[in-house]
Amino acid sequence: MGIVNSGDAKHFRGKVGDKVYYTLADGRTAVRSLAMAGTKPFTVNQLTVQQKVAVCADAHRALEGFIRFGYQLLAKDTKSNYYNTFVKHLHNRILTGTYPDVRIDFKQLLVTQGSLPAAENVTVQLHESGLVFNWKPESAGREAHYSDKVMLLAYFPLLDKACYTISGAQRQLGKDMLLLTGIEHGHVAEIYLSFIENNHRNISNSIYLGQLNW
Repeated sequence: MGIVNSGDAKHFRGKVGDKVYYTLADGRTAVRSLAMAGTKPFTVNQLTVQQKVAVCADAHRALEGFIRFGYQLLAKDTKSNYYNTFVKHLHNRILTGTYPDVRIDFKQLLVTQGSLPAAENVTVQLHESGLVFNWKPESAGREAHYSDKVMLLAYFPLLDKACYTISGAQRQLGKDMLLLTGIEHGHVAEIYLSFIENNHRNISNSIYLGQLNW
């Protein structure tokens, strides 16, 4: 930063060429040079980091409503927020590859995290209107309860869209259906299932059920 003490620019404000003029609190005119754009090309590591940020942003945009529930309890325990906690999980071996092929390892991805027991014998099948889920209705573990609600998610990465339910059927019913209304056919979905307590005080780790071509 420089100070303009005399001349035509003494009381000038604005940008001229690569310099910006502005007025300080004491009335003096200051000037500084704009940072010059770098001419060196980005390294593969730099491009990889940039692509990881973009992949995280894409996933968050499509899954925000689901992962807000899936990570808010875990975030509360770490005194962080749900988004930063989710991104930290993504960067912990969930994002694989290097530029230009950074991608999410969907088998390792947890869209919810918690200590509530999930379910056993979980299956999913295509239906003309969406996806039909089945699971063993008996409570799996002391902390599980018949009134726990199922959480269902179908994520279409190439469409940047997701269909989900946060509070589905009770655990005791052993089945539920996820409608895929508005999703065009011919696209692959990554499928997940979780459980959440009826009072939303605990949640399970998600179960990855693989891919289905809708």
